Amino acid sequence: AGVGALGGGAFGLWVAGWRIAALEDGAAWAKPAFIAGAALLGAVMAVVYERVVIVVTTAMAGAVGASSALDVFLQTGFNDELRALLVNKGLAGPLTGRTMAMLVSCAALAVVGMACQFMVTGKPQSRRHSIQC
Repeated sequence: AGVGALGGGAFGLWVAGWRIAALEDGAAWAKPAFIAGAALLGAVMAVVYERVVIVVTTAMAGAVGASSALDVFLQTGFNDELRALLVNKGLAGPLTGRTMAMLVSCAALAVVGMACQFMVTGKPQSRRHSIQC
């Protein structure tokens, strides 16, 4: 639940950084309440959908980490775009073909990671049916 709360809080902080009129023009407690609500929602989702939350977050983190490490050597601009996305500055510059290829490959790698994890950690079978002679 703690990891879900941290993830929900991080998502809430990211969304609160946008220029949303309801959060900007609202009362002084609007942003903290939104972030707390997002953290609570993340905690509840982590408890209810534990396996799914773990699979999705590890696949996405692995894909971004691998793509970021690859960008250090290839210099495609992926890390610059990732940094701009995280601080809500829009695009760091014009998207080149190499940057788009890295973004698409990152998304594809995340989907492959999720599929592999769901196949490996499929629903457990009962002991009676799992024993094969």
